[in-house]
Amino acid sequence: MFCRFVISALLIVTGIASTEIALAQIENRTSLPQFTWTPEWSVSRDRPGYPLLEEVEHFPIQLPSVEAGAYHHHPQIAVFDGRYFASWSTHRSGEDGPGQYVRFSHSADGRKWSPPEVLFPSIDVMKVSTNTGRALTALRFVETNGKLFAIAEAHQNTGFIRYDQLVTALPGSESKSDEFPKRSRKGLGRLIREVTSPTSIGTIFWLNDDKPQALDGFEDYAVATENDVPELSEIKKRLKSPLHSPTWDFKHDTTEVRAADGVLLVEPTTFQTPSGLLARLWRAQNDSFRMYGQTSRDGMNWSAPTITPIPDAPAKTVACVVDPNTVLLIGNQVFNKRGTRRDPITIAISKDGFSFDRAYSLRWRPPTFRTPRQQAETDGRGKGFQYPSVTIENGNLWVIHSINKEAIDVSRIDIESMLSFSPCGFFDADCIAKVIELSEDRFKGVAFDQDAILKGATVERFANQSCRLKMVWRLKKGRRPTRFIHICDAQGKVLRKGNLNRALFESVTDDRTVLDSVRLSSDELRDASSVLVGFFDAQRKSSPIGMPDGTKLYKLKLLDLSK
Repeated sequence: MFCRFVISALLIVTGIASTEIALAQIENRTSLPQFTWTPEWSVSRDRPGYPLLEEVEHFPIQLPSVEAGAYHHHPQIAVFDGRYFASWSTHRSGEDGPGQYVRFSHSADGRKWSPPEVLFPSIDVMKVSTNTGRALTALRFVETNGKLFAIAEAHQNTGFIRYDQLVTALPGSESKSDEFPKRSRKGLGRLIREVTSPTSIGTIFWLNDDKPQALDGFEDYAVATENDVPELSEIKKRLKSPLHSPTWDFKHDTTEVRAADGVLLVEPTTFQTPSGLLARLWRAQNDSFRMYGQTSRDGMNWSAPTITPIPDAPAKTVACVVDPNTVLLIGNQVFNKRGTRRDPITIAISKDGFSFDRAYSLRWRPPTFRTPRQQAETDGRGKGFQYPSVTIENGNLWVIHSINKEAIDVSRIDIESMLSFSPCGFFDADCIAKVIELSEDRFKGVAFDQDAILKGATVERFANQSCRLKMVWRLKKGRRPTRFIHICDAQGKVLRKGNLNRALFESVTDDRTVLDSVRLSSDELRDASSVLVGFFDAQRKSSPIGMPDGTKLYKLKLLDLSK
């Protein structure tokens, strides 16, 4: 299922009628709760800013590919009838360029995904992103009446404007410049397609009656009717409701507004707080690097958006209610400094929807670009893990995101473990000392060639048959080893592999002692007899291990499950 919200029938029916209504003052707004932010941010090239979550797995959906297009962004995710669906925007070279189209993939378990294929084809000739022309953006999925539909936003690039102008303003220039750096767009409407069955997707229709005329050489899609899509009125109603309104709406200007202080705001996320109030957070188009917030009692009348202490890279952020008393905020809630714009991607936690008192890093240290620039200085790609969308299934939070705007991954987080997470940082001296103190002697002083020395290791077993490995390593400056975890059967065959924790081992800037923590689920340990650890060098050769008794090994057994 999607990340679900508690929502009344009144809110679904009323929606937001216009930008003016959305910005109307609500009565007694001074008595409403204020947004607060207390998590501490550590600015360091060697640390992820907030504690790094341990209960996380990452799965690729769209790999970097020049053939498929060097640009992949705006990912969306849904779970329907036990199956996972993902969609995203794709272009040959750059962000929101003419010819941008939508791809999708599906999965039975969220881990292994089908080869990506076209969901909404281009509606214009593929051109570099500084050209005018038509583009499609992956918008969202809508579930209703036992069916799942994918939706794409269609717009026309019309030129360039100033940053302080609405995106639908008349262009000030046909070409990009320092004076006119922002793309102006004319909303064309939305396309819809049923994806209930991944092997038999439905016909493409326009959702809006005033559809644009198709360009020569491109298909002229019909306008959807109740005969074509019986759920049509419900889908339109859903898209207008506060809690289901999409990130972008270029045709009706409902996703760009001005704050009380005049700052332009974009890409809202709306959620219902445990008290029943509606809250909305916005990305600011200025240099405050803070989100703006507003509240409403009925979804029609909203307080004027004002600045909050919630940090923002800035980038798209999404809120998610995981139980009646817990709100998550997933985005790039970082205090902007050089080199930290959209790194890490973060998860913040609030018990009332207003006071965020915990924040964790989900991923950090993105790889270098893995596809070349197709058009120098016009592709709009940026480094980082960014633009998340989320869904919940079987107690897990699934966060889909783009990597450097050139690849799409999804991360799985066990919600219960995350909410009870008591972090030990990589360099936490007390946690390091505790692991060494509790270690068996056979795990102390084990040398893995020149890559690392194991100072100590512990294994924590849980009632649900999962376990957590904690290892303290002495690492040498300049080495870039790959630490592997192999989950093996009784014959020593590798059944599965654990988290590599690349962020820890690829950033060794000096000699240091670090804490390495890996959680293995019961599924990962299924049919396993042992868990072993080792290192690969740059040539993918296993590092020899010098055991205290003088014997040589290439893998060290940390856990024997046969006992």
